[in-house]
Amino acid sequence: LVASYYGVAALFWHPFYGWMDRAFVGTGSVAKKVFVDNFIALPFLDIPAFYTFTLGPRCGFDEALARLQEDYTTSLMSGWALWVPTTAIVFKHSPAHLRLPIFFAVETAWAGALSFISNASRSAPEKQVNIAPVPHGSGYLPK
Repeated sequence: LVASYYGVAALFWHPFYGWMDRAFVGTGSVAKKVFVDNFIALPFLDIPAFYTFTLGPRCGFDEALARLQEDYTTSLMSGWALWVPTTAIVFKHSPAHLRLPIFFAVETAWAGALSFISNASRSAPEKQVNIAPVPHGSGYLPK
């Protein structure tokens, strides 16, 4: 599901980055692109879309939205930790035609992080092993 999400997401991100290249030129353009990408697109588009389209079909849209609400702050903070420096470097030093492939390469790691965050608190509980008490000095060793 994650791979299919990014296939469809490319239909949005390609024109989005093209628009930013046309809208933000000259002095301060890198800072403006970093701001729009990280403080508008990431919190309001990317993270909600990821949870909706990757978890929704698997566990239901109500559960996906509940997980989004529960994990939103962690997802956003980890997203900023990764994407603010990444977008600053890529917008400053990468030619426009390589940005989307570079972003999608980094996005692979980001998808793994979001998958981990969205499933971390829902992992199967550890199996509890009940061991009967053994009298001290009995010489009995449990197998």
